[in-house]
Amino acid sequence: MKTIDDFCGQKNGYSRSITLRNALIPIGKTEENIQKLKLLDKDVERSKAYVEVKKLIDDFHRTFIEEVLSKTKLEWGLLYKQFELYQNEKDKQKKNKIKKQLEQLQSGMRKDIVKQFKKDERFDKLFKKELLSDFVPTVIKNDESGTISDKQAALDAFKGFATYFTGFHQNRQNMYSEEAQSTAISNRIVNENFPKFYANVKLFEYLQKEFPEIIKETEDSLSNFLNGKRLAEIFSENGFNAVLSQNGIDFYNTVIGGISDEAGSKKLQGLNEKINLASLQLPKEEKYKLKRKMTVLYKQILSDRSTASFIPVGFETSEEVYESVKQFKEQNFDKVVSLVKKLSSKTDYDLNQIYVPAKEVTEFSLKLFGNWSILHDGLFLLEKDNAKKNFSEKQMETLRKEIAKRDCSLAELQKVYEELCSYNGEQLGINEKGYLVKKTYNDKDKIELNVRDNFFRFTELRLDENTKEKSFVEILKEVNKNYLKIDFDKQENLIKEKESATPIKNFLDEVQNLYHYLKLVDYRGEEQKDSDFYSELDKILLELSEIVPLYNKVRNFVTKKPNEIKKVKVMFDCSSLLNGWGTDYGTKEAHIFIDSGKYYLGIVNNKLDKEDVESLKVVGEHMISKVIYDFQKPDNKNTPRLFIRSKGDSYAPAVSKYNLPITDIIDIYDKGLFKTEYRKINPEEYKKSLEKIIDYFKLGFSRHDSYKHYNFSWKKTTDYADIADFYSDTIKSCYQLKFEKVNYGNLLSLVDSGKLFLFQIYNKDYSTGKDGGNGSTGNKNLHTLYWENLFSEENLRDVCLKLNGEAELFWRDANQNVKDVCHKKGSVLVNRTMTDGSTIPEDIYKGIYKFKNKKSESLSDKAKELLDSGKVVCKEARFDITKDRHFTKQTYLFHCPITMNFKASEISNKDFNSKVQTLLKNNSDVKIIGLDRGERHLIYLSLINQKGEIELQKTLNLVEQVRNDKTVKVNYQEKLVQKEGDRDKARKNWQTIGNIKELKEGYLSNIVHEIAKLMVENNAIVVMEDLNFGFKRGRFAVERQVYQKFENMLIEKLNYLVFKDKKLTESGGVLNAYQLTNKSANVSDVGKQCGWIFYIPAAYTSKIDPKTGFANLFYTAGLTNVKKKKEFFDKFDSIRFNSKTDSFVFSFDYSNFSDNADFKKNWDVYSRGERLVYSKAERTAVCVNPTENLKALFEKQGINWNTEDNFIDQIQAVQAERENCSFYDGLYRSFMAILQMRNSKPNSSNQEDDYLISPVKAEDGTFYDSRVEAAKGKNESEKWISKLPVDADANGAYHIALKGLYLLKNDFNLNEKGHIENISNADWFKFAQEKDYAE
Repeated sequence: MKTIDDFCGQKNGYSRSITLRNALIPIGKTEENIQKLKLLDKDVERSKAYVEVKKLIDDFHRTFIEEVLSKTKLEWGLLYKQFELYQNEKDKQKKNKIKKQLEQLQSGMRKDIVKQFKKDERFDKLFKKELLSDFVPTVIKNDESGTISDKQAALDAFKGFATYFTGFHQNRQNMYSEEAQSTAISNRIVNENFPKFYANVKLFEYLQKEFPEIIKETEDSLSNFLNGKRLAEIFSENGFNAVLSQNGIDFYNTVIGGISDEAGSKKLQGLNEKINLASLQLPKEEKYKLKRKMTVLYKQILSDRSTASFIPVGFETSEEVYESVKQFKEQNFDKVVSLVKKLSSKTDYDLNQIYVPAKEVTEFSLKLFGNWSILHDGLFLLEKDNAKKNFSEKQMETLRKEIAKRDCSLAELQKVYEELCSYNGEQLGINEKGYLVKKTYNDKDKIELNVRDNFFRFTELRLDENTKEKSFVEILKEVNKNYLKIDFDKQENLIKEKESATPIKNFLDEVQNLYHYLKLVDYRGEEQKDSDFYSELDKILLELSEIVPLYNKVRNFVTKKPNEIKKVKVMFDCSSLLNGWGTDYGTKEAHIFIDSGKYYLGIVNNKLDKEDVESLKVVGEHMISKVIYDFQKPDNKNTPRLFIRSKGDSYAPAVSKYNLPITDIIDIYDKGLFKTEYRKINPEEYKKSLEKIIDYFKLGFSRHDSYKHYNFSWKKTTDYADIADFYSDTIKSCYQLKFEKVNYGNLLSLVDSGKLFLFQIYNKDYSTGKDGGNGSTGNKNLHTLYWENLFSEENLRDVCLKLNGEAELFWRDANQNVKDVCHKKGSVLVNRTMTDGSTIPEDIYKGIYKFKNKKSESLSDKAKELLDSGKVVCKEARFDITKDRHFTKQTYLFHCPITMNFKASEISNKDFNSKVQTLLKNNSDVKIIGLDRGERHLIYLSLINQKGEIELQKTLNLVEQVRNDKTVKVNYQEKLVQKEGDRDKARKNWQTIGNIKELKEGYLSNIVHEIAKLMVENNAIVVMEDLNFGFKRGRFAVERQVYQKFENMLIEKLNYLVFKDKKLTESGGVLNAYQLTNKSANVSDVGKQCGWIFYIPAAYTSKIDPKTGFANLFYTAGLTNVKKKKEFFDKFDSIRFNSKTDSFVFSFDYSNFSDNADFKKNWDVYSRGERLVYSKAERTAVCVNPTENLKALFEKQGINWNTEDNFIDQIQAVQAERENCSFYDGLYRSFMAILQMRNSKPNSSNQEDDYLISPVKAEDGTFYDSRVEAAKGKNESEKWISKLPVDADANGAYHIALKGLYLLKNDFNLNEKGHIENISNADWFKFAQEKDYAE
């Protein structure tokens, strides 16, 4: 048996729940009766009221938060002192130590705040039915807005329906978290508002000392408002308790900002205005004394979520969208413009006190310098130089991680950039055409790109789609320019005419750009901030923040798909509808009926009387089956209540009824000797007590009338770890389905009379053909197979699939916004995919379609050629075809949860992974699948054995699909290239982006199945790039977000892997599925392993020689002038000419260049072969011959190279002078070309235009060249013959697989804690170069 089969079936797996989704078709007079009784009306009303009641709940939360926080009195002195220590400390190491202590204090204060909420007696009821019955009515009672009646009506709709808000309650629970997360009240107080409060206190102390008149004037101005309070009391260390609640924050912020003038009254000036006025009186040279301003506090959580009145909960019409966009511009953005001008006009901000948060540094670098890594590289070099020592690989990795977590001031970033320019001898500048270019730099030159100037001009670097060059764009101008393109006079239907939303999208995009640009410096940490700058920034961000809900809601409205119309939860006036399955025919009980492969859901309207029930048992011509659901769930509460004590000290009735030996165990039960907490006290007595009480319960279950009919299959009593283990085991036997015959004709009579509602459970697998048979073709959907096997004999013999309660019923109204795309009967349909699997280009497709349907009389030459080739599939429409037609009708939907592997024991993710490791360890039959995102291939796959030999390498661009009864290979990469061909359109049009996303998801679904199949067939693990560690950057066909989705889809598929062609109980069958991943729901949660999937850092997997393990490890970023280039080449051991290979040989020892991670230090690299090097001038890759270029270079310099001797001394004799710049430039360019292993021409699909070539000779005397390997061709099974990678993307997948082999051969790289460590580069190179695995 293959190792992978050890992970098949519920004895080897874990249980998993999913929800099966089907449509419902009303049978008989069901729909008529529902309408007559107006049952849906209440559900629709409840759905609409849901929004209003959510607001009421939030109103109560706000009241609750206000009341608790206004009474809270905590001691803030320790935190205050720690802030003082942190901000005053200059030494970095000491500062880091203080910060850790500060974070501990912050954590403690957050916990103290949460305790204040939890000790309030109302807290436990906040997320229960009492919230609606007891608390929310008080909100209505205290309402003064005049809308009480509407609110009360909304609340009344939910009497008895509290469970409707379960999901909303879970969301609101996050507010009361003690974690440092943005949605938590404790975080808002401790981590966000306290730093502002501390800074304000420090400023107040300064004003008190230096400008006491400002304080006096403010107190006079606000005397009535202050009502006797002194500013010294408000801005004091002990004053923070007063600003925890929103009322306190409002009072505090008013003191700072003043009171706006109302009609007929004068504005009352606050502290900041008094500071401004005092500053105006100071001479110019003293104005710095009053540069700082007070900063207002952030609003309390939930008080900050009131969206602007002009942005509805959700847009219903295009007119609403146009109006909201217009109001946003006039009410918010115009105000922002004046605030931004004010912010940018000041020149005296302290750049040491304006910070870019750590998570924004890469984006800041990209916006201002056109490269995400410039600032991080500069920070790394600065730290490395300051250390004045060589770092090991691990130290460098640690340093980069520390840098990635560091908040940086604008002054620091400016310094870093200048240091980087000096180090590299080049800087960025703007040429005469306005494009970003690199320029030479020495320390006397002026830095052209200045952090302060660039940021405060509100410009960002963007790529020009036509020239492919980057230039600065003024965001404010772009916003206004795009707003003017919106035609408010001629408003379009934005859903039906998707293109008409483009001007609105472009405007909102630019506003979002501005918002995100300013968020780059929205620092909320502990460092001392420039209060003048941040007080203005906060005002701007507050106004701009409305762009987030506006943008999302407009996009959601425009891109709304037909199936996204809001569905209404159907309750039929019963809050417990479908919570469980009926045992008789009581009111609103639900039943499942089965009739010759058709399935029905029946819901009793009102309890059936005895006569009606008997009528269903009458034998008739058409008898169907009713499912009798029998499930009990004994647990730690109801089992003792059933068999020991029912109430107080009284024995349960079952004791005497079934003659149970209660005296044997009553002492054990009363003293709790069987409970796990007693195990620590007396393990031996605990074990005996546990076994006695389990034997007692076994006897009780086997005798009790409600349980004795179950076929219990308990473990041995001694095998149970604890009492919970026994209950869990018992539950597995307490489920069964039985069937009884029902008279279908009489059932329909009950339906017609309105006593019962009956629906057919429907999906496309149950469609009816013209002859009355099944109209569905092909294999059934997996969910259909799961549903049908819930009731199959094979399943019920040993239950694997279990039907659960908590099902849901929904109703979806007809969608009026579906655009009529109709193919009339008799018209010609043209398939976009041709018989060979390739896709017809869009413009050609349109031409052929119009020609075939007589809408055009001519064809282009390309269209004619394609049509004549016979590859285009055309057929006549046999009936009218309307796209999304089913969404034009009202629909009922049925969501039913089931459990798969119901009897499986629970296993933790860690234990599951350990089990995988144990079975894989020292198992030579296990193979490895490496997956890599390619530049020319969406995903590339390489399957290797444990000798490192490639058994299969293939692109996953091509996916086999059945089209017109033929299996064709569909090229998805070609489809994507065509979809994304008009990049400008894709960027500007929400709908195009959505279509591309759908195409990618369809592709991913296909390849996930193919990979899963290969895993099982080859007993193979899967190895993938770890997205959470050093994610590769480049021109990948699958971007990060889509690749992450692919990883999640693969995990989910392998959670319960079924192959439709397998028999039910065969390995991989519906009732005997593979489970190859643990229960992790998301790839971000899995770490380095998820069952049979392993995640490795992708470093040095693409550009590495598969024969020798050579990789280019030279760090050449600083080689920008002739002196540094000479120093570089002076370190080489030799340079000589080899006549046999007609190439130059560069010999070097990596140790002489840097402390890199290579295992083998000494290398000879040959200049043989040609390279494809990108030429900026020609904007494409051009062919370069390094050998010929070097020959010409040496000839020109007078170097005698045409011997077998080392001539490094002649090169070293060439001085680092200006006249020799061209020589060293040429030598450097040629050497870099030699080291360039991957060579490709952008946008070329030819195999020969993308190859990998190694400059290092292998032991067999050959040089690896992927073209040579590809030339060996494919065998009769269409598999590559070569055992080495056949192209550059194949090389990446191969080495990712090889890293998987490293894990298998090295005990999974486990550390002392049993966690998988990243493979270090040093260990990786040793493995790849020694190749011990190949022996």
